[in-house]
Amino acid sequence: MEYVNQIKHWFLAENVLTTVNVGDFSLNITLQIVSIAAFSLIVLLFLSLLLCCKKTKQPTVGIIGLSDSGKTVLYFQMKHGKFVETQTSMVENEGLFPIAIDTDKRTKKNIIHFIDFPGASRLRGRFYHNTHFDELTALVFVVDISTFRSQLHDIAIFIVDLLVNVQLSENKIPLLIAFNKIDLLKSTKNNENEEDEEEDNELNEYINALEEEIFAIRKSRASVTGHIKTHSAIPSSSRGSLLSRIFCCCSGRSHLGGKKRSSSSSGSGDSDEGNEDLEALGDLEEPFRFDELNRTVRFCRCSAKEAQCGDLIKQIQKIK
Repeated sequence: MEYVNQIKHWFLAENVLTTVNVGDFSLNITLQIVSIAAFSLIVLLFLSLLLCCKKTKQPTVGIIGLSDSGKTVLYFQMKHGKFVETQTSMVENEGLFPIAIDTDKRTKKNIIHFIDFPGASRLRGRFYHNTHFDELTALVFVVDISTFRSQLHDIAIFIVDLLVNVQLSENKIPLLIAFNKIDLLKSTKNNENEEDEEEDNELNEYINALEEEIFAIRKSRASVTGHIKTHSAIPSSSRGSLLSRIFCCCSGRSHLGGKKRSSSSSGSGDSDEGNEDLEALGDLEEPFRFDELNRTVRFCRCSAKEAQCGDLIKQIQKIK
């Protein structure tokens, strides 16, 4: 008790301690303690305000592809759960909304930031300079199967540009290739399982065709940049069902070492010029295969017009 009184007298002498009389009570208040408590309270209030005002960061999914592939229809189908007649987009469509296979089960937990990018060749380059480019969580590349054969080269060039982009490659942004308008596939089977198998086989043919075309483009770009290689023709046979082509490609080899500048032999000019890594396309000594990339590439089928987007939604939910 004696020590307490000595400390009390010292605080009083230094004007650190003051006495407040309230009725019959005498309260000893240390100004230092009050100051610290007040400061702490202000900090807590400030942090609470920040937490209340701060928006939860949502996954950002970009929807890209050639013009008229059904990107905007797909965007509004996932947003509104119904078909919306659209025109060729000249600007981005952007929105935060939940997704679910059953539209009645949409919740705030499923909210995703979607950006539908224009597909016109003269506007395509804006994708690489969009303010949300650094925030991308995944990319959905929409392919129109009704024009796949006639547009194969352009589709492959676009995909190559995405795969060799250094930033997308280093960030390992997953790429979902969605084959749209599957309702146009005319099945000759009566059994539902046989129908699915027939669709899988046809989509595998599209995947194989893409690999062959990318193989040719890679060889051309490699010759331009001095990586001249001789390859055997890539086999065109189907390699398993569509389910076996849902890849999570994480090979032990590093394909992200050198940042080599390359130019497209087609002169597309759609990629971010000077920001390419040709080695991101896999082993230049071997035929191109999606499943040999150091990158997640998945495939799914959908019909934006007929609201058949369950497969795509499942893939997006897995990635986010």
